[in-house]
Amino acid sequence: MVMNAKLVLMIGSIFLGLLMLAIGVVIVVFRRNIYNFTGYIDFVEGWFPGGTNTFILFFGLALILVGIFFITGIGSSITSPITDQLKSVFGGIK
Repeated sequence: MVMNAKLVLMIGSIFLGLLMLAIGVVIVVFRRNIYNFTGYIDFVEGWFPGGTNTFILFFGLALILVGIFFITGIGSSITSPITDQLKSVFGGIK
């Protein structure tokens, strides 16, 4: 039973990575349309040097990178400190 739960979590992590990758690609490809829809974002204009359009581009690229991390399994090593604490609090998978 434990192997099935770990397999489900692994497959879920891959699907989450694929979803993040797809959303990131859509954001990068359609960043101008997203900018036309949202307009400038005031707090981004204040602290991000490239403005809203560049922020949208970097946000999409970050989603692509994190999606690749989760697909390859690097994402689990990044999030392991958080999940280890949650397992100790809530008991883990049984």
